[in-house]
Amino acid sequence: MLLNRQTLLFIFCVFVYSLIIEKSFSSQNKIIGKKNYFHEYNSFNDDGTINVVIEIPAGDNEKWELWKKDGSIRWEFKNNSFRKIKYLPYISNYGFIPQTLFSKEKGGDGDPIDVILISERIKRGSVIKSKILGVINMIDEGNNDSKIVAVNLDSFAFNASILNNLNDLRLNYPGALEIIEIWFRNYKLNSNVIINGYGDIDDAKKIIREAFEPYELIRGYWENNKKK
Repeated sequence: MLLNRQTLLFIFCVFVYSLIIEKSFSSQNKIIGKKNYFHEYNSFNDDGTINVVIEIPAGDNEKWELWKKDGSIRWEFKNNSFRKIKYLPYISNYGFIPQTLFSKEKGGDGDPIDVILISERIKRGSVIKSKILGVINMIDEGNNDSKIVAVNLDSFAFNASILNNLNDLRLNYPGALEIIEIWFRNYKLNSNVIINGYGDIDDAKKIIREAFEPYELIRGYWENNKKK
């Protein structure tokens, strides 16, 4: 039985509408940068600062993460839904250092080195030049989940010129570090996150440098496939 003209038009409209919805939805849960977030930004800059890719802006509850397969940032999909933190919003900007990998063989989580970036809210997908202040040593579900603490060099809320370590942060912005610690210790609403003290800038840089070698294995695979 042949379909009449109105039916064909209706089917076509439904098809076009579904494509629009799919495209709109994908643009809402994935960010593709001008460059590959994982591979095409350096970890360190020539002046010793680091680059931080912002996955989660301060004040946000959506849990986004790097998609290592294509270097994009995606809204984490878990248990058939997009993940949202069911707690107070992120107390600071949160992201990662490109060209690093905290390997599971060394007790890490298999992802790039995490960064707690002190600053006013920064747009997701931004790449921010930042100064290292130290590291918060964390254990999450038995894995080493230490997080670099850094400050945005261009922040108007935090004066980066007077912040050179975690003690400066404690002195000039009382309570800020304690608030960050309380948030990360409790946001999962369980006792799986343990704060295991702090480290200085040298400790932070050591963690970053130890993450270079595991990353290079992935980089080689990416470069070989990019040439094809």
